[in-house]
Amino acid sequence: MRATSPQRSRRVLILTTLLLIVLLLLPMPVAAAPSLAAGSAIVLDVASGQILFEQASGAVIAPASLTKIMTALVALEHADPAKRIAIVPGDLVGEASMGLRAGESLSLETLLYGLLLPSGNDAATAIARGVGARPGDASGAAGIARFVGWMNERAAGLGLSATQYVNSHGLDADGHRSSAADLARLTGIAWTNPTFARIFGTASYTGEGHSMRHGNRLIGQYDGVVGGKVGLTDGCGFCLVTAAEHAGHRLVVVVLRDTRDGAFADTTALLDWAYTQIDTGTFAAPVVVPTPAAAAPLSVAPAAVTPTAAVATASRQATARAATPTPGANTTLGTRGGGLPGERTPPWEEHRTLLIAAFAILCSWLIVRRLFG
Repeated sequence: MRATSPQRSRRVLILTTLLLIVLLLLPMPVAAAPSLAAGSAIVLDVASGQILFEQASGAVIAPASLTKIMTALVALEHADPAKRIAIVPGDLVGEASMGLRAGESLSLETLLYGLLLPSGNDAATAIARGVGARPGDASGAAGIARFVGWMNERAAGLGLSATQYVNSHGLDADGHRSSAADLARLTGIAWTNPTFARIFGTASYTGEGHSMRHGNRLIGQYDGVVGGKVGLTDGCGFCLVTAAEHAGHRLVVVVLRDTRDGAFADTTALLDWAYTQIDTGTFAAPVVVPTPAAAAPLSVAPAAVTPTAAVATASRQATARAATPTPGANTTLGTRGGGLPGERTPPWEEHRTLLIAAFAILCSWLIVRRLFG
């Protein structure tokens, strides 16, 4: 017997419902993790402590000017931002600079802008000496040594087992070391300090006769980026820390042993990928990329605190090398999907739920039309 129209409609409704259930139960495709030029990298979800991506994140590497994240945190924990610090000739150590002049007096807050935006080694030295100084010190070196000691105490208290500091500015020195994993955890903790967060995320600043711009060009250019820090030495190559907020998540991305253009491209690719994972709810386990042969951990022997003058010329060759853009490198910034390296989930997969809903509406309309049309 041939089925009646109502019977056929019921069958269509049942088959449509079963199809929708099957589609909803299918596993959500996971976007492929990007391929990086960096020797070491990590993406950390700060609130949960979950590592979303890592590549040789425990490798022991010279941290270059990413050291200054700890310098800023320790300074804020030991002194008021309004504290005045007189600049002396010994503070002018060379390399990256905020342009300090011997004889001027600046607030700690202005020096912190000079520390984190243009990555001033002069600011790092003045901060360590000025905040670390105590009555009766024979010289400014005593204050610097005391301050570096506080940095190491803080690192030990946070369980940063790969980290040891020899100076406050990050120029390469024996025993001065950290890792991408330690730097990500440290950044997440420093980010909770309101003064640090404000300075860390300021794109440009002018005050007390000094004007400066942030070295992390993703700030104000890439969706959700709210802070960052750059670094460059022979031991680290170009390195980059970036803090971003997306859909209620606070993310820290660290890339080490990279080129200047490569670091920004790798960071953007990682943020693209992490944002897609958050938006589609597809985080299951951290993506661990095998360590490239070129990114084997450095052998860094412990050493005593090195006088500032002894390491003042450590990174001139790296600075000159990185000043030339990498041929053919894609330096396009901006919002997500800017065409930088890194595989992305196809657009139809990102909108899978919307497509299913549209299909359900279409099927329901056809059924209603069949029944009542």
